[in-house]
Amino acid sequence: MSPGRKAIYYRVGGLASLVLAALSMAAGLDNEVWYFWPEIPVLGLIFWAPLGLVLSVLGGGPFVHFLAATMKWKWTLSLGLLFLIVTVLLRPSNGPAREFARGAQTVNNIKQIGLGLFNYESALGTLPPAAICDKAGKPLLSWRVLILPYLEQGELYNQFHLNEPWDSPHNLTLVNKMPASYAPVGRNSDPGKTYMQAFVGPGTAFEGAEGERLTVREGRSNFPDGPGQTILFVEAGKPVPWSAPIDIPYGVNVPIPVLGGSYRRKKELFHLPPATEFYAQISDGTVKRFPWSLPASRLRAMITRNGGEPAGIPTDR
Repeated sequence: MSPGRKAIYYRVGGLASLVLAALSMAAGLDNEVWYFWPEIPVLGLIFWAPLGLVLSVLGGGPFVHFLAATMKWKWTLSLGLLFLIVTVLLRPSNGPAREFARGAQTVNNIKQIGLGLFNYESALGTLPPAAICDKAGKPLLSWRVLILPYLEQGELYNQFHLNEPWDSPHNLTLVNKMPASYAPVGRNSDPGKTYMQAFVGPGTAFEGAEGERLTVREGRSNFPDGPGQTILFVEAGKPVPWSAPIDIPYGVNVPIPVLGGSYRRKKELFHLPPATEFYAQISDGTVKRFPWSLPASRLRAMITRNGGEPAGIPTDR
């Protein structure tokens, strides 16, 4: 290969690498890209940019003279500002809007499910149990199935064989008919899987086999910590089949798993937190957003309904 042709290849490769560096670093300005795929902007900074510079220098020609000129501080500052402007201009413009829309839709879904729970409790006197069980106590179907009639999904509810497990040949055909309120928002997931899950265990809203009384009736309630101080369900960290009796186990010595719904990181990279926030349905009907940095003691106080400890959940809607 002639030296001239090789120089052209170097210059083209260098230019392409610098363009990839600018694009990847610009993508990193999108919150969602930086949170889920931080390797993209980092790769642009530590690989594509140096590769582009090296190839361009090897190619020689005008770039070498331009590089020599930038050694003066004024040119260096001008080049840096130019690169910054180009990177910002290349930034995806719909990132914040998409994040806001995702949050609004998630809150709406949680409110719909919460309304189903409250209507169930109003009609039957208690919240639903965590699962429909057979005579031997084996869980068959989730509480998410039990509240279907109160989500305007009575037709789907009637299709379930309530005396069969969720993965029986018949009930398994209904998994892909998951109501939209249970579906993840913003990111694709396996069909028929949901992040909407309750804490199940001693002291939780879904402790009893017969369901817990939420509202005060005849001077009695199973939520002595008071209205608005207990979580009913949250966006969990891992999706589960929506009709399966699978939720988040809770106990004093049971670690609380990462929460955060579909915005939970799938990769642990650069010591970034696995999630930044999560939404929760509170027992007074409000939907709250909490940071994942919430102290574990406070989160546990919010999970239990009768622990007597102050949960400190704000009462504003």
